[in-house]
Amino acid sequence: MVASDHAPKKKDPKADFLSQSFGSPSIETLLTVTYDWGINRGLISLVRLAQVLCENPARIFGLYPQKGTLQPGSDADLVVFDPCQEYTILAENQHSQAGYTLYEGRQVLGWPEATFQRGQPILWNGKVVAEPGRGRFLTTQPARIEPI
Repeated sequence: MVASDHAPKKKDPKADFLSQSFGSPSIETLLTVTYDWGINRGLISLVRLAQVLCENPARIFGLYPQKGTLQPGSDADLVVFDPCQEYTILAENQHSQAGYTLYEGRQVLGWPEATFQRGQPILWNGKVVAEPGRGRFLTTQPARIEPI
């Protein structure tokens, strides 16, 4: 499983590192950095990437098959991803209000064009189009882990 704690907090680069709040903005870059590092370098397959980012976490938290798969009855959480789009990750082009990114200046090949939550658009052409408040709390269940 590959995951992000995505706990963005403003940091003072001149202050003592250990005296500041822990966490970093990383959910917006998780797919792209993992894709660029893993797929573009031939380290993992696209199927394996989908397993470690989507299916396995859903199984571990007991949310599969509602989450983590594309099949009738699942939630239709999707990403439309352009594997050929060149992109430079900068704090100024992130949606987080943290004001920084761990990947400042990193050039990647591949970037999401659109995302959907329960079949409804969230991100479209780099712009957040959903209204706040679409999230829903999901109670986790005992894990149903089967060999993959």
